[in-house]
Amino acid sequence: MSIFKRVMKAVKKLFMATVKRRPAKKRVAKKPAKKSKPQKSTRRPIRPAAPPTASKPVKAIQKKPAAPQKAVSRFKAAQSPKAKTPVAKEKPAGVVVGEVTHYFDRIKVCVIRIDREHIKKGDRLLIKGPKGEVGQDVSSMQIENEDVTSAKKGQMIGLKVVKPVFVKDQVYKAVKN
Repeated sequence: MSIFKRVMKAVKKLFMATVKRRPAKKRVAKKPAKKSKPQKSTRRPIRPAAPPTASKPVKAIQKKPAAPQKAVSRFKAAQSPKAKTPVAKEKPAGVVVGEVTHYFDRIKVCVIRIDREHIKKGDRLLIKGPKGEVGQDVSSMQIENEDVTSAKKGQMIGLKVVKPVFVKDQVYKAVKN
């Protein structure tokens, strides 16, 4: 035998001695499936109707003729029966100025398109929508990244708001008394 073959044989013996062999897995035959019991029905059996009892004859119930309805004012018709307040939604005290077209949530700035009236610094605005309302004074507003003191109809302004607002929320200007 050559030296190379002897060395390989020795290495093989050494390697096989250090490696532990795993025992072979025993194969277990599968048990036959158990026969399942028939399930009981959860429905109740239908019982026959009880026979009618022979007692006194029942008198036919006669309905009384309905009384004519009284005329009800619109205000009373709009009231809820429990609370004595009108159900109709009240509009906020103010003039509609415009609506929100964009809202940037990271910097809490909304873009308002002015449709009517005009807005100036110090005015009280109410931004109202289906998800809530925000009331605040105009402390600063911008038109195309430049601070302005007033804005007219047709302009779009950027306004920093305290709480989140949503697109298509209506903007109202408070009426001063």
